[in-house]
Formats: sequence, structure tokens, C-alpha cells
Amino acid sequence: MQLISHLLIITVLFNYSCTKAKIEQQNIERNNILPKTSLERNNEYTFRLPDLEKLTDKSPILTTEGFGNENEESRFIVGDIIILSANEKLSYLNLLPKTTEDDSYTIHLIIQDLKDNSFKIAKQWVIDLDNSDSNILTDFYKKNKVEIAKIFKNENLSFLSDKISFNSYDAIKNIQLKYNYENTEQKEITEITILNKKQKISNIQISKKTLCPECDSLVIYKGDYLGSISLANNNKLLILGLLEQVSLSPSALHIRFVRL
Repeated sequence: MQLISHLLIITVLFNYSCTKAKIEQQNIERNNILPKTSLERNNEYTFRLPDLEKLTDKSPILTTEGFGNENEESRFIVGDIIILSANEKLSYLNLLPKTTEDDSYTIHLIIQDLKDNSFKIAKQWVIDLDNSDSNILTDFYKKNKVEIAKIFKNENLSFLSDKISFNSYDAIKNIQLKYNYENTEQKEITEITILNKKQKISNIQISKKTLCPECDSLVIYKGDYLGSISLANNNKLLILGLLEQVSLSPSALHIRFVRL
């Protein structure tokens, strides 16, 4: 009889403990004290392009333009890109190649319409940095996501909800690029036509300001594709690497996306 009494007491205490814990958990949830879930758990993603300098190694057109170092490796002044949205419009942060000795970098938020390849620069930031920053664009995005989210809301854009996959230079078959040049000594590119099995896919032009969103009047004199990316909606985007002529220094590499 005494054993039964002890068991009943233990059962009552256990049920009370569970009930108390449940009530406390509900109060916590009601007061939003629970930690916020991560981006991945919210099905939000970003996609950072692979090292742009390494991507140029696959292109014979671009590697011949690099300034060789003592190991005869090609070098370019490169930036960085993180894609934030990719539905009907592609939105990405673009850290521009640093071609000056100023202690600052320029970052653009670019919104590109994938139907006609038109674009606009939604926001520009000039960031003062020192050489100790090794993860500039990733850290910048984390610090400025609230502001970027407001821009997305005004533009009716949503962040990535699916992962993007990268396809290397060697994996792209049957793609050809045809260049039109201005008749000058610099051979400035005025238009690039993209062909697949000799069938025209698209063309982008200097005259319509679609060749390089951030280049303005800078001279683009070489270009090649660096690979492609596959989106969740089965769209593929060709990654173009375009070289800006920079005097007395390695070429600056600019990136352009074109829907295949």
C-alpha cells in the first residue's frame, strides 16, 4: 500500500512538471522570446559566384589578357557577386573591381529583367575599407539586409527560396560569342551576339547601355563566358566576363548575366 502511494505521488509530480513546462513554453512563444530561425530554415538562400579570377583560367581568350606573375599565372582585378533573387528578375550585389588606390569600394544592387536583359542600379554604396577585410560582400550583405529588404519590397521582389547550381566553363556546349567592334585602335566592343548551334539567342549592346551596367563610358575590349548557373525554374543564365581596359595595370573584369 505504501509503495502504491509513492507511485501516485511520483505520477502527480511528473504530470505537474510537464504541465508547467508546457505553459512556460507557450508563454515564451507568445512573447516572441524564442530565437529566430536561420536563413536556411526560412528557405532563404544566397548564391555567391565562385572565385572570378579562377573562372577566367578556363578561357583562352581571357587568360591571354592577364598580367602574368613570376609563376606565369593570369591575374585580373576582380570583384565579387552575390545573387539574392532570381525569378522574372535577377537581383544581385556587385562589388566592383577596385582599379584605384582609394581606400574605398563601390557596391551596386542591380536588378535585371531576364525577359529583355534590361537593368537598373537600384542602390549604390561607397564603402571605406582596409586591406584586412577578407569577406567584404558577405559581411556587407549581413549588415545591410534590412535596407535591401525594403528595396525588394518596393520593387515587388522576393529573396531566393531555392538553391542555384553552377555549371563550369567545360560543361557549356554549343555556345558561341560573336563580337562587333568600334573601328578604333582599342577595338572597343559595341555588341555581343550569343549563338547556340549557330542559332541566335540574344545580343547585348553598348548603345543601349546593356553591355555593362556599371561601366558608363569605360572601354570593354574583350569578353568570354565563364560558365552558367541553373535556376530552380529551369532557366539558365550565361555568365559573361567582360574586360575593361585599364591603363598600366591588369584588366578589370566585369560580370554580365544573359538568359539562355
